[in-house]
Amino acid sequence: MGKVYLAEQVKLGRKVAVKVLPQEHADDPDYVARFHREARAVAELKHPNIVQVYDVGREGDTHYIIMELVQGVDLKERVRRSGRLSVAESVEAIDQIAQGLEHAREHGIVHRDIKPSNLVIEGDRVKILDLGLARKFESDEALTQEGRALGTPDYMSPEQFEDAHRADIRSDIYSLGCTWYYLLAGRPPFLAESAMAKAMAHFKESPEPIQTLVATVPTAVAEMIEKMLVKNPADRYQTPKELLADIERWRTQGGASVSLA
Repeated sequence: MGKVYLAEQVKLGRKVAVKVLPQEHADDPDYVARFHREARAVAELKHPNIVQVYDVGREGDTHYIIMELVQGVDLKERVRRSGRLSVAESVEAIDQIAQGLEHAREHGIVHRDIKPSNLVIEGDRVKILDLGLARKFESDEALTQEGRALGTPDYMSPEQFEDAHRADIRSDIYSLGCTWYYLLAGRPPFLAESAMAKAMAHFKESPEPIQTLVATVPTAVAEMIEKMLVKNPADRYQTPKELLADIERWRTQGGASVSLA
């Protein structure tokens, strides 16, 4: 969707991130529309677990978004550097992401590309980045071709492979379930090599039970992940709020709580 630069917002004296649409796409109305749609979508969201958009504009043929600068490490890199997260750390991360997704849902926005590399730890907070594939439900913009899949194959829901327009908040919940699996196991649920093979796995296969890979995972946590990864969207959590309720129930019954810092 674009390149991101470190910059200074001179008038306010603060460091910011500036995302710039690649010049080769500046004359492509579909790319430009998606780029500005990202800005409009994110600008509506005011939540500590979602990166903040400050401004959007155009200077000649250059289209840009000025965003909050998040200085931290994404969850994919965190696992690569330090190994799998503990159960308590993973629950804290998923809880924060689910809070951000619930806020997005309340504003009619679906992310459609939830994955570890789009989730950054800054201090003790996890922030959702890159809503470049976000779609506002009530938007009439036909910015993806019918039947076209958008997302990252390791973390995409079955319905998203068929048609990106079918993706709703339950698709984000599926992707979050894949992410939770990754945080605990150190790998995504399916290990197929090609995108097509991964798609077929998401459609037809069940991932290896997380407790088989990580014996310390409590049954309640394993059951939450399993419910998030159900093939039929109607049988998953219907909203992040439902998932948050189960996380809170687990904590109330003795589940550990930790800081991610």
